[in-house]
Amino acid sequence: MCGRYQFYDNKSISIRHLIEMARQKMPPAEFEQLSLFEVFPGQKVLIGAFDQKAQRFGSCIMKWGYTRGNGMVINARSETFLYSPFFADSCPCAIQCSGYYEWSKQPRRKYYFTSKTDPVYLAGICHQEADGLHFVILTEDARNAQKEIHDRQPIMLDQEKAKAWCKDITMPLSQISLQDRIIQIAA
Repeated sequence: MCGRYQFYDNKSISIRHLIEMARQKMPPAEFEQLSLFEVFPGQKVLIGAFDQKAQRFGSCIMKWGYTRGNGMVINARSETFLYSPFFADSCPCAIQCSGYYEWSKQPRRKYYFTSKTDPVYLAGICHQEADGLHFVILTEDARNAQKEIHDRQPIMLDQEKAKAWCKDITMPLSQISLQDRIIQIAA
């Protein structure tokens, strides 16, 4: 479920602006490490988070996937992550993107899901590891057209709901999902 997403699709003005700001503020070698288009697990990308100390929402660099032992976890079930010791040290974050990909099982076909809202945010959680911040994407049971392709889907948020989620991890995600705005596109 959600093994890839599209950070920038050459259409989103707000993501283009974010990329330009990052290019200006980051050292070139660090900027070159960012995945700016199709994002795969293990890659670094710009992620939205709420800075409790400064009391503001902003972007920072994170790597997709929690590394524990010899494996990597890239998604977490929204229904159970709060009760799992595995995610006990996690804080909320929001993954800004243009959309995400899913694959049908038979026949194997790639689908792209996006929203009428620009940009889209995926609900996530993050934590600190030895090599920096890492994040995972929160998923929920699939609904509507998504259900026919895969049984799970990421939780999509608009910008205001993403900010609210990042401020309060106890917020019920079922109340803030953008499920009614998802657009399915065959890739």
